[in-house]
Amino acid sequence: MDRIKPGAQGGLYEPSNLEVMCAGCNYVKQHHTRACATELVAKVKARQGLLNIVDGRLRPLLPERPFAPTPAEQERLLSWCQRTVTRFSASAEGRQLQVTLTAPSLLSRLLPVLTNAHTFVDATGAEVDLKHASIDRINPDDGYHSANVRNLLTGLNAIRREERGDHSIIDYISAMRQYSGQFHVKICIATSASLPLPVL
Repeated sequence: MDRIKPGAQGGLYEPSNLEVMCAGCNYVKQHHTRACATELVAKVKARQGLLNIVDGRLRPLLPERPFAPTPAEQERLLSWCQRTVTRFSASAEGRQLQVTLTAPSLLSRLLPVLTNAHTFVDATGAEVDLKHASIDRINPDDGYHSANVRNLLTGLNAIRREERGDHSIIDYISAMRQYSGQFHVKICIATSASLPLPVL
């Protein structure tokens, strides 16, 4: 069950604020408004048929002309990378994951996929705002190091983490393409089972 008005905005678990939603869409929506989530899902749906899949893994096609940030923009991006690495270190402690990734090395991974100072191309090739970015471990059993991280839309990262594989992202995008309606899918497709549910 999804809260139409997100909990981050004071939305409660009450009948008038609840709707049935597949787990995948709920992951993508997270704490966003329906309007914001609709935009994110549209970007995800647009990648069907355009995914670059190598050995079962998503490999993004890099922008033809990577964005070159100004010194001030690069400093802001480095600050974002530092906050992200700090979160990694805190979350990895209890999971026995090694963190050798540094803010400068994370920035070096981010710069080639930037399309401007605020947007990036994630592993599916979709262009999304940096505020919706997450850093995904390509091999979920390995730690946080430069060769094992990539940029991914936060909601897709949650789907992948739940199912432990890029196949779950690919299946979700394929499932979403079967529906042409708005994001407020009273029903969509259950990501893990990939079975259609009746439209309400």
